Amino acid sequence: MKLAPDWAVTATVDESAAAISAAMPPRGGDPAAEVVAPASSDVRTLLLCPERRKHLFRLLGEDFFRYAGSWSLRRDSSTTVVHYSLLAKDASGIGLDLRLAVSTAEGLRAEIASGFRARFGRALAQALGIIEVGLPVLNAAAAASKPTALGRPLPAYDVWLRDEDGKPMLGPGSPERTGEICIRGPGLFDAYLSPWTPSAKLLEPDGFRTGDQGYFDSDGVLFLAGRRHNRINMAGMKFFSEEVEEVIARVRGVRECRVFAREHEKLGEIPVAEIVPDDPAHPPARGELIAACRAALPAYKIPREFRVADALARTATGKVQR
Repeated sequence: MKLAPDWAVTATVDESAAAISAAMPPRGGDPAAEVVAPASSDVRTLLLCPERRKHLFRLLGEDFFRYAGSWSLRRDSSTTVVHYSLLAKDASGIGLDLRLAVSTAEGLRAEIASGFRARFGRALAQALGIIEVGLPVLNAAAAASKPTALGRPLPAYDVWLRDEDGKPMLGPGSPERTGEICIRGPGLFDAYLSPWTPSAKLLEPDGFRTGDQGYFDSDGVLFLAGRRHNRINMAGMKFFSEEVEEVIARVRGVRECRVFAREHEKLGEIPVAEIVPDDPAHPPARGELIAACRAALPAYKIPREFRVADALARTATGKVQR
């Protein structure tokens, strides 16, 4: 029987697999949503589709480790920050014997990094992980002092920023002064399979163009500003969805959010925010959301519209669609 779950969790548990399975909502016999018991009697693997994984973590709440003494989280195609947010809120008191915790694939928010460090006594290191490249940048040295940074390029990698004219962007940058992150180095991919495209056609002379916008600070540490296609251009003022989302996500009662551009006749584009509230019956008030944005953002970055949704649209790999 073929299993194609959205993700898998492997856990050593005290409770029985049957008890956890019974707590999950029915899925009509979907084999990818059941608890599978392997040969070892004290290890269970939960193979969960998206709806059931959300229910599981609502069930566990803040007591994240009640069912699991140790967890191994993986996605089919990428390593993500999902569940670091849950680990940061865990109140079970159970510890983890960690040497290194690395967050990739999505931007690491400051409150998640600080919560994780407070809970486990170890800084959460962000990294730039790319299928075509590997792991060229890791924030090993400044994880505590600059938790939202991607870090410094690893040896043998040349990481540079490409401006709008295709030239290197020199000197320190800022969220308002960014370039596209480009990478040269060993171990880059050979070709895309379908349609067949040899890497030589894509990598010269810029190296690998990531599609991510970033900047180096005065210490040479790389920061991620956002994806190029997530950039909003309102009357010539350019900014990234991720910056606004980070502010909205800190508002009490917001479970998750996304910000995207909507076409405007006179301004070109305007920002629109969509939020998923913790309590659908009592979502955060629009005034509260606007006040939070005004306290942290210039006026042109404040969403002109706030929408409430049951869930955010996501890609096949689980990333938010914008």
